[in-house]
Amino acid sequence: MGQIQYSFQRYEKKYLVSPVRYRELLAGLEDRMETDEYGIYTICNLYYDTEDFRLIRTSLKKPSYLFVEGGMVIIDGPSGRGNGAIDVGTENGGVCEISGGTVLAVGPAGMTETFGSGSSQYSFSCQLETPVEAGEELTISDSEGNVLISHRTKRQISSVIFSSPELAAGESLVLTAGDQTVEITLDQVSASAGANSRRER
Repeated sequence: MGQIQYSFQRYEKKYLVSPVRYRELLAGLEDRMETDEYGIYTICNLYYDTEDFRLIRTSLKKPSYLFVEGGMVIIDGPSGRGNGAIDVGTENGGVCEISGGTVLAVGPAGMTETFGSGSSQYSFSCQLETPVEAGEELTISDSEGNVLISHRTKRQISSVIFSSPELAAGESLVLTAGDQTVEITLDQVSASAGANSRRER
């Protein structure tokens, strides 16, 4: 896959404090990166649970932008009910779109946002009926039982966001997280499933 390309104003604001602080922040992120058995980097606890909580929260008042064009990104976290694995502040004009690559983002459901309708690649967002504890296996399979991705959770999660070039309009998927199973239909480019889907309807 190609290299991940993105722009995220929130983190630019956080990093541009001073040259010294910039280096400290980068060093701090190293402890939050782990390679799994495939050599893929898993981003653990990237934001909200850092010492820069106030700074990050302040930057949420202005829109952020996340554009994914390729590569593979797995986001596990943050913790806390009021947070989300992806949160670009759409209520303030933030934009989150995907045109390529594979993204799995799991975390709490409180502030979770997902890829928008302007995306050219299909995705889904699923809010689980009950939280899944850390250490549980999560898998997403197609209608024929082929596993598209699997991941062992690093912390308790309540929501799952997934996008892959393999997804297509009208396709049926099966999400298994712990002892929960959710059937998902990609009825739109940014589909919803699980508890949040029923509330929307």
